[in-house]
Amino acid sequence: MQISRFWPLAFFLLCFPSIAAADLGVFPESLTFETEEPLVGKPMKIYFSIHNFSKEDLRGIVRFFDGKEEKFIGGDQTVAVVGERDDMLFTEFTPSVSGDHEIAARIIPWDEASDNPDNNKVARTIFIDNDFDKDGTGDLKDIDDDNDGVNDAEDTFPLNASEWTDTDGDGAGNNADSDDDNDHVPDIEDAFPLNAAEWVDTDQDGIGDNADDDLDGDELSNDVEKTLGTDPKKYDTDGDKVNDAKDDFPLDASKTFDTDKDGTPDEDDSDDDGDGISDTRDAFPKDASESKDTDADGIGDNTDPDDDNDGLLDERELLAGTDSLRSDTDDDGFSDSEDEVPTDPNEHKDSDHDGLGDNADPNDANAGPVVVVHTSSETAKKGQKVFFDASPSYDPEGRSLSYKWILPDGSSMNSGQIEYIFHRSGEQTVSLTVTDAAGESRTKDIITMVDRDEWEKYLWVFIIGVFVAVFLTAEAGKKKEKEKVDV
Repeated sequence: MQISRFWPLAFFLLCFPSIAAADLGVFPESLTFETEEPLVGKPMKIYFSIHNFSKEDLRGIVRFFDGKEEKFIGGDQTVAVVGERDDMLFTEFTPSVSGDHEIAARIIPWDEASDNPDNNKVARTIFIDNDFDKDGTGDLKDIDDDNDGVNDAEDTFPLNASEWTDTDGDGAGNNADSDDDNDHVPDIEDAFPLNAAEWVDTDQDGIGDNADDDLDGDELSNDVEKTLGTDPKKYDTDGDKVNDAKDDFPLDASKTFDTDKDGTPDEDDSDDDGDGISDTRDAFPKDASESKDTDADGIGDNTDPDDDNDGLLDERELLAGTDSLRSDTDDDGFSDSEDEVPTDPNEHKDSDHDGLGDNADPNDANAGPVVVVHTSSETAKKGQKVFFDASPSYDPEGRSLSYKWILPDGSSMNSGQIEYIFHRSGEQTVSLTVTDAAGESRTKDIITMVDRDEWEKYLWVFIIGVFVAVFLTAEAGKKKEKEKVDV
């Protein structure tokens, strides 16, 4: 590094020893700066290195100059450099303007006669940046020059910490502008201070009146209100505290609703909902689908799943044979939901759940037999043998069972399995009673459909035909008799 740096000078000294004997000089890199990112108003040091090319000690004066501001930096400084050595000094520079500054440093030897003037000066250009918000970062690198929290790319006033937006583009920031959108309505009176197309919101729904098709928010469009004659800017035109959309008479404060839309206001209508039941007898005078509330629970019987509020749903009461409109069907003092025998006024308890109330049950602890019957066919023809099997029947307590069959012809059988031949057509009933060893019995009817014989079907057709023929003959005879009378 040292050889490459000084070989031109060494060559010069060899050729002109007498001239270079008293030479103070500098190199291009002799001028350096404390920082490569200087800021306006912030002091920085400028360093300058001088080399003595001779063997004797030399003195001189150093000056610094700023070409941008066209002024000297600091004052003249005296320097004494030992022979064949370097010396360095510095000056402090506080730039006052931004931009490219050409900083020059010059050494003026005291012995100018023998000095080489070609190596007395060096200059470098450095950019000085502004730091508007004084945060230590130059404006070129600072993304928020005024430190107002809004990045310069989005800040209409990047060098004004009190402003960042100018909605109407009039040059005045919104914070200082009394009419941000320049719609000639002061911001303090403007419902939309940043929207020049809007300034009033009558119904306060967030939509300006110029764009709102329902200015008063009464659920009627402005056009409809004009047709009805109501005020599109008044939620309740007639002032009866009912908005125009729900008021059947929006222009008459003395009339409000017409529930059944029959043209008569409810105030004058004896049947408001038009369900055929007068309001005085209607539990729901405004609801045409309801008129009665048996249990007074606020739910009409048509909708209420438990009309009498006895804890049993109406559909269950229908299957049980109880009255869905009476909480105590048999009037025994026990509601249907707690009455185990709800259709018998003499019973309310069935301890063994066998279907017999305790008062009539010979054995309250005996649930009685469960009857199960299988048949070989649910339909049959006359003369066909059908098999009936009741052997799957059982007693919950494990008692033995006895069987009694009552057949369509009046006869009976006593075994668990029987065979029977049907002799009559139509619906035939076989009745089975199963009794346990404790005397508790249950009865079940088994229905079998028995088809007619083919000749029976034709017999009925013949009988009907004969009847029709006799009827027509009689009518013809009546007609002839009438014609004779007329003649």
